[in-house]
Amino acid sequence: MSRRALLGHADLVRLAGSLDAERVEELAYLLGYEREIKPTLAPPPSRIEGEDGGRPVKELPRQILAAPLTPDYFWRQERFTIQLSDPELKKRRDIKPESQRVTYPGWRARPVIAPPFQPLAPWRELVVRLRHALGAVGMGPEIDIDRVVARISAGKVLDRLPRVPVFRWSGRLQVILDRGRRLIPYFDDQRYVAAHLRTLVASSDFMPAMMGDGDDMPRSFAKHGEEIPYQWPQPGTPVLVMGDLGLLAASGGASHYWLEFGQCLRREGCRPVVLFPGDPVRCPREMVEVWSVVPWERSGRLSLVDFKVEPVLLLLRLLSPALRIEPGLLRAVRRLLPEGTMDAGVEAEVWQHPWLKSASPAGATLNARQQLVLRREFVEWVGDELRQEVARTIRAWRAELPEEIWFRELLCLDPAAQAGIPGFDLEDARQYERAFCAELSGTGKGVTPHGLDLIWQEASVAPASRYFWYDPEVGSMLVQLNHRLNRDRPDYQLPEGVTPDQIGPDPEDQPIDIQVIQIGSELHLRTSQHDVGSFLARIRTVNGLVTVGGVEEGEPILDTDNAPFYQGGDDAPFYKGGDDAPFWSEDDKAPFWSGDEKAPFWKFGHSRSKGDPAFWKSGAPPAWADAWGWDEYGAWVEFVVKGVRQRMRWIPPGEFMMGSPEDEHDRYPDEGPQHRVTIRAGYWLCDTACTQEMWQAVMGSNPSHFQSPDRPVEQVSFEDARAFCKQLESLLPGLGLGLPSEAQWEYACRAGITTPFSFTTTTITTEQVNFDGNHPYLPDDAKGEYRETTVPVTSLPENPWGLYEMHGNVQEWCQDTWHENYSNAPKDGSAWVDVNVDSHVLRGGSWSSLARVSRSAFRHWYDPLYRFDNIGFRCARVQQAQAGGKEQAEPVSAECVNENETLVFRI
Repeated sequence: MSRRALLGHADLVRLAGSLDAERVEELAYLLGYEREIKPTLAPPPSRIEGEDGGRPVKELPRQILAAPLTPDYFWRQERFTIQLSDPELKKRRDIKPESQRVTYPGWRARPVIAPPFQPLAPWRELVVRLRHALGAVGMGPEIDIDRVVARISAGKVLDRLPRVPVFRWSGRLQVILDRGRRLIPYFDDQRYVAAHLRTLVASSDFMPAMMGDGDDMPRSFAKHGEEIPYQWPQPGTPVLVMGDLGLLAASGGASHYWLEFGQCLRREGCRPVVLFPGDPVRCPREMVEVWSVVPWERSGRLSLVDFKVEPVLLLLRLLSPALRIEPGLLRAVRRLLPEGTMDAGVEAEVWQHPWLKSASPAGATLNARQQLVLRREFVEWVGDELRQEVARTIRAWRAELPEEIWFRELLCLDPAAQAGIPGFDLEDARQYERAFCAELSGTGKGVTPHGLDLIWQEASVAPASRYFWYDPEVGSMLVQLNHRLNRDRPDYQLPEGVTPDQIGPDPEDQPIDIQVIQIGSELHLRTSQHDVGSFLARIRTVNGLVTVGGVEEGEPILDTDNAPFYQGGDDAPFYKGGDDAPFWSEDDKAPFWSGDEKAPFWKFGHSRSKGDPAFWKSGAPPAWADAWGWDEYGAWVEFVVKGVRQRMRWIPPGEFMMGSPEDEHDRYPDEGPQHRVTIRAGYWLCDTACTQEMWQAVMGSNPSHFQSPDRPVEQVSFEDARAFCKQLESLLPGLGLGLPSEAQWEYACRAGITTPFSFTTTTITTEQVNFDGNHPYLPDDAKGEYRETTVPVTSLPENPWGLYEMHGNVQEWCQDTWHENYSNAPKDGSAWVDVNVDSHVLRGGSWSSLARVSRSAFRHWYDPLYRFDNIGFRCARVQQAQAGGKEQAEPVSAECVNENETLVFRI
C-alpha cells in the first residue's frame, strides 16, 4: 500500500513564499512544475466620435465596491510523535485474575465518635441575653427594709410588708420555631434552646408552635403533641421566635409577613422577641421597632480586607473538598476561621445558594461543575495550614458514615492537604479503591458491589479533582474503571485532566483509522474515505478516544506537561501537545463537534472566545446581542433590557420521539400517539421562564401574585405573553422573540433524555422540581416538600442543555392551539395552529401540580385570556432571514465543547 504525502499545497506555497525568485524556479523544476504565462489582453477600443452618429463617449472609471473579506485559514501539520500507551497498563492486564485479588482491611484509624454538637451559643451565655428580653419584674422573697422605714417615718400604715423587686422569668412563654428550609443549619440549635426554656417555665404555661415554608400562620401543639390551630397568647406573654424573620431568605418577601405578625402581637399586648442567627445589623429599622432582637451568636461580619472575597463564596470554597455537607460540618468549617470573621447568618446563605443541588437536613451536596471550580480555588487561594485543618475537620465528621465517602474525599485532596491526615488513612483509601475496582471486575474480596455502587461511583467521581485521577498508586486503575463503566454512554467525557494514553485498549477493541482533512477553513476528522477536502494526515486510535484541543500562539495544547494529543497505535503517528510541540495552528482555533448518523465528523471552527464575532456563523453579531460564548452546555447569548439581563441557549437541530410511550407511568391519553419529530433548524430558547424583573423592564408593571424580581412572572395570559414579545421587539429591534411551538418546547425539555423527566431518573424529588410534594410520582416515592409558591429561577437544577425549571414552578404557554391527541400532528417541529380553536397549550407543570403533571410529555390547555398564579412563559427565537438572506443569529456550530479546554471525544 502506498503512503500518501503528509504535506499539502499550502505547505508548498508557504515554502515558496520564503525563497527568492531564483530558488523558486529551481524548486518548481525539481517538482515538475512549469511557469504558466498568461496572455496579455488588449483593452477594448473606446467609442470614437461619429461611430454611431452621436457625440463622443468618455470611458468612465471602473467603480470598485469595498467590502470586508471573509476570513480564511490554511492549516498545516507542524509535527507528530509516535506515542504508545503506558506499558504498565499492559502488564496489569496480563496479570491473571487470581493474582489481582486484594483484601480490604477496613478503616483502621476511624474516629471513635463523631464531633459533638456545637451550638451557636452555650446556654450559660445565651440565658443572660434572653433573661432581659423574656423576663419580667416581680416581688422577691426579701423584705425591703428601706421602704418599710420610709413608710413608718411618714406615718403611713403598713397593710403589707414591701418586698425587694427582682427580675424573673415570665410565668408564660410562647416559643415559635421557624422551620424554613433555609434555616436547616439552625434546627439543632432550636431544639437545644427550646429544651432549656422548658425547664424555666411550667409545662402548662409553655406554648410551643412551629412555622414552615408556605404556612399562613404558625401551628400550635397541645400537651400530648397533637397539632392544633394557632393559639394567640394572653396579653403580656412574651413570644420568642427562633428564626431570621425572613431577612436571610435569598428570594426576599418573607420579612413582610413577620413584620405584620409582630405588629399583631403588639396589638394583642404581647412582647415579640426574636432569637436572630445573624448579625443584628442585618435587621432594618422598621423590624427592630417591632421586634426585640437577641443575637444568637456573638460574632462579626466578614472582614473583606483580610480575605477579599464574599463570605458565602469563601465558605463554599472551604467546603468544596466534602462530598456531603452536614449542617454541623458547615458550622465547624466556618469556625475554623478567626473569631468574628463572619456571622452565623452566612450558614443560611450557603444552604440556599444555587450551587447546592440538594440541601436536606441530613446533608447538602454541591453541583459537580461548580465543585470542580471551587476545589481548584481551594488549592490556589487557601493556605496549607487551613487546608489541612479543613481536611481534618471533614475526616472527623465521617466517623459514623461509610468510609468510602472519606476515602474519595481524601484522594481528591492535594498532597499538601493530605499531609495533615494520619498515614493509615491514605493507605486504607488506596487499598479500598483497589478492592472496589477488583470487585467490580469479579476478583476482589472485602467489598460487595451492587447497583448502588454504580450510582455511588457516578456521583462521587463527577466532581473528582485531578489529584484523584493522577494518584500515583490507584489513579490509573480508577481511570480504567470509570472508562469501562461509562464508555457506552453517548454523553461520556473523560474526567478533567485525563488523557487517552491513560486508557489502554480492551482486548476486543480494534484499531480505528481517522483521516484529518481540510474543507475550506475547517478541519474535519472522519472515519471513512471522502473525496471532498484536502488530506492532511492519518491517525489511528485503539481505544476509540481522540483528544481535540485549541491552540493559542506560544501556548501548549494541553495544560498537563507532555500530555498526548492523539492516541496512536503501535506504528501510527501520535500527535501531541506540550510546551515544545503545539500542533494545529498558530491561531487560537478551537474545536467544535457536529455530525449525523451517516458520517460523524469533528469540525474545527473559528475562535470561540467570549464576545468574539467569529462565534457567529455570519461573522458578525446581531445588534441586540450583548454577550455570547460557549460552555459545557453549548452556545449561549445574552441580551439586556433596561439593565435586566437574559440568557438564551442554542438548541441544536435533531430528532426525538414526541409524546409518551403507552407504558409510561401515569400518562394521559392526549400524550399519544408517540411520534418522531425532526427539528431541522436550531433555535434560541431562554434558559429561564420570563422573570418579573424582565417583565417590569419591558411592560412597566408586575401582575404576579408571588412577587419577587427573580421569580417567574405569573398571572399572565397567552395574549399577555404575545404583547410582551411585541413590546420587547420595539425595544430591541431584530430580536424577534415569540413563544416556542409545543414540539420545540418538549424537545428542549427532554434534552436528549427519553425517561419521563430530564434528570436521567425515573422519578423526581422536590429538591429537583418545584411541585406539590404531597403527590410524588411513583407509589413507593416518599412525600416531599410542598412550597405552595414559586421559587426563583435558576434555584433548582438545570437540565442537560442548561435550561432551568422546565419541570414545575410555572406552566408555560406554547404557540399551538389545543388538539385532543397527536393524530396528524406536524412532524417538523412547527406549531400546530387551528384557527377554529381558541385554547392554547401549556407545558411543564407548576408549583401546585402533582408530580405526574411535571413530566416532559404532559400537556394542558387554557383559554388565551386566562390568568393564574401558576402560569408563565418562556421566550424562543427561531432563525429569521435578515437583509441579504443571511441569518445573523446562528452560532458557528450546533454543539460545542468546553470553552478554552481540551476535551476527548469517542469515535
